[in-house]
Amino acid sequence: NIMTQPMWFSPLHTAQSWQTASKRRECYQWLQLYDTQVLTSDFTFKSVAELAFVPSEIIEDTLTGGILYENIHSEPIMTGSGILRSPSKLGVRECKDKTCFEIKVHGYWRPNKCSEEHKMIILDGHTYRHKVKLEKNRIYRRQKGIPEGGDKPNIHIPAELVSKKEAQKISLEDFLLAPVPEVGIIHLDADQAWLAGLCAADGCLQDSSGYTSSFTMDKNEYHRANVESLLADIFKSTVSSKKHGDGDGWRVRVSTKKAFLFFRQYVVGKKILKKFTKEVFNLDKESRLHLLGGYFDGDGHFSDQLKIIATNYSRDMADQIYWLCLSVGIRVSIGKHHIEPEMGYKTTSEWRYSVNIPSADIPLLRPYMRGNKIPENFQPKKERQLRFFYKENGTQYFAQPIKSIKQFKYTGLGYDLQIDPERSFVANGFVTSNCRFFIDNDPKVAAAIRFYSEFSMNGFKLECPSRKILSYYEHHVIKRLNLGEKFKQLSREYYTLGDVFSHMDVDCPVCFGSGVDPD
Repeated sequence: NIMTQPMWFSPLHTAQSWQTASKRRECYQWLQLYDTQVLTSDFTFKSVAELAFVPSEIIEDTLTGGILYENIHSEPIMTGSGILRSPSKLGVRECKDKTCFEIKVHGYWRPNKCSEEHKMIILDGHTYRHKVKLEKNRIYRRQKGIPEGGDKPNIHIPAELVSKKEAQKISLEDFLLAPVPEVGIIHLDADQAWLAGLCAADGCLQDSSGYTSSFTMDKNEYHRANVESLLADIFKSTVSSKKHGDGDGWRVRVSTKKAFLFFRQYVVGKKILKKFTKEVFNLDKESRLHLLGGYFDGDGHFSDQLKIIATNYSRDMADQIYWLCLSVGIRVSIGKHHIEPEMGYKTTSEWRYSVNIPSADIPLLRPYMRGNKIPENFQPKKERQLRFFYKENGTQYFAQPIKSIKQFKYTGLGYDLQIDPERSFVANGFVTSNCRFFIDNDPKVAAAIRFYSEFSMNGFKLECPSRKILSYYEHHVIKRLNLGEKFKQLSREYYTLGDVFSHMDVDCPVCFGSGVDPD
């Protein structure tokens, strides 16, 4: 437990010298950009600028023209732990020539953009790869009959590899993280879940002149007879099945209110506005898998790269399929592509979205698909684990390697969010730290804070007459707990907050707070 003592005499620490109200001690400098997308309760994205909220208090910053909305009542968004919560604060301000970074990953089309000081929640790539290499070497030595131990010193790898890192310090070695959403508890019959997924892919619902639920597919589709049988059995109705259009199109239709209301419970909208309802995300894991099986039976195809690829013209639907796949343990990727005129599909959308399931993960979905799109002799490829699931402190993440990092200048509105208790939320598909507000009020203050907090903590040295005790603390306390970096973080908090006691808890992986090494 590390605490500091406030320096009452320092003019740097007084809110008056900053010309800001003391109520805004928590206002810092990190921000998200205007086009930042937050994940909402139906697992579609919404621009942070369009987030609906009602504040109980509004504070205006006279120096920057920024506004802080406190104690807001807002629609919930996805937190860094994969749980939906409402933000407690939101800030807006104008930025001019702000240094920002755009970070792109492999397998996900949305880039993350934020200011240079904004902290992302990342997986330390260098340490993780070292840990994986050590584990592989250990397994190899055991297989060769080499006993554990020997004359080589033990290599200490930190127990926690997920950490906060400023955007300007993130490297291509690191991994950005997406939280894996929790599954629901509602169970849906396997046939009904499969039909709901197929409706999302090939269905069309109309209630303008009666109630109709139609499925359009190829006349030679393997699962066509299954669709006709299920519609007749479940909804106790006559099923229309006939040719559609000039080619090989075929339409299967049922015209009952019961069928319409069932499908409308899970699917809404048409064409580029088509998407799942929130009800889908209350389903349990098994029901989700049957639903995904129906969707990929409808829209999916088996590629030459031994992947299942589904093309969607609805961005919302593609996003929802992505998060559904993650929730059931499928390492999905999603791309965004221009629609070429020669594709021949009439749509008002400029883009198409491809949802890809890698060869190694097809066996997870195959038992829930009822078509014949996957060859009978299919054998999954052994793929490198470039994108993988990683669990730490009870939170399951999907780790994605960084493809590129680009620096740029931004002029426009900047947004700040605070959400508790996770102190993190999903922005553009990745876990990012709570934003912080308004240190940019005065560049001189910002420079002074950086100088006082970073220069004074360039390092420290312990003194002790006993070399044995000194060596113990240098290795087991300073090095293993990474106190140098933690003191820098604490120093920055101290100099930014002002006249307060800064406080940090350090979780010791050895003594767990007892102060005693069990070994």
